[in-house]
Amino acid sequence: LAGAVLGARRRGASNKTLHRARVAMSAAAYAIGNVASSVALVLVNKKVFSGGFHFPMTLSFFHFVFTVIWYQMLAMGGAYTQPAAGQGMPQSEKFKVAAAGFASIGFMNLSLNSNSVGFYQITKLTIIPVTLAINAVAYGVHAPTKIKLALLILLAGVGVATVTDVQLRPIGLIYGALAVATTAVFQIWQGTKQKEFA
Repeated sequence: LAGAVLGARRRGASNKTLHRARVAMSAAAYAIGNVASSVALVLVNKKVFSGGFHFPMTLSFFHFVFTVIWYQMLAMGGAYTQPAAGQGMPQSEKFKVAAAGFASIGFMNLSLNSNSVGFYQITKLTIIPVTLAINAVAYGVHAPTKIKLALLILLAGVGVATVTDVQLRPIGLIYGALAVATTAVFQIWQGTKQKEFA
């Protein structure tokens, strides 16, 4: 009997270890897929703009239409359930978050249209410290010192890259700054509004 119990415990531990390994592999696969699809989308968008299509807001509209269709398909497939009418976030708050999201994607596409892919990627990196700064000023949430030091190094690299980017134009810099600001606000609102109205 003791041997059977010990064997069951070992099998249980093996199942837990196997489950953890599967979860870790799934997380890694999702992370790699996210990065790969993001990079591919940026490169395809830049290729579209370079090929003569200079309507970044129209491209943003197509992205959002596809996103709505995709989430409707996920809901129909049972991947998630939509909240019932009257539950969840109020319409006015949904509108604010959606407007920030649209502005974020729109200004990112305008930035990509006006700048090099390198500068576009730099603006994406700049979102992190801007988000932390807004969180610190508006919400009193402060990042640990180690993170601040790492971001200081990142910002130094951003400064060097910005100065040496020969394809940077003033309008591209403005679009990039607006993209960073709206994306930071969108990310903060996504998190705070979901917690507030969950």
